[in-house]
Amino acid sequence: MVGKPGFYTGLVIGGVIGVGAAMLFAPKSGREVREQLFADTGEWRARMEEASALARDAANTIMETGKEVIEQQKLRLQEAIQEGREAAAETTAEMLAKYEKARHGEEDSA
Repeated sequence: MVGKPGFYTGLVIGGVIGVGAAMLFAPKSGREVREQLFADTGEWRARMEEASALARDAANTIMETGKEVIEQQKLRLQEAIQEGREAAAETTAEMLAKYEKARHGEEDSA
């Protein structure tokens, strides 16, 4: 079998196919790997910058909404304080009026 020409032809064809397959499935060269890593790094950097910008925008929106809510609550609190002062002044005036009335009523009857 070793002496037959078909064997050597098959051996050469098989070797060529093997080399071609090895080249197709072999790992990339060091330069190609570095280039791919550099490209991937740039892509990931861009994605992270985009995500960071989105997070920053969301944080700013939340902060602005929080400021608005705080301002609204501050106004409500100021209104409540003013209403409380007015109610206290009114009650004080009513109590003083009743006191004066009662005091003068006792003086008149005495």
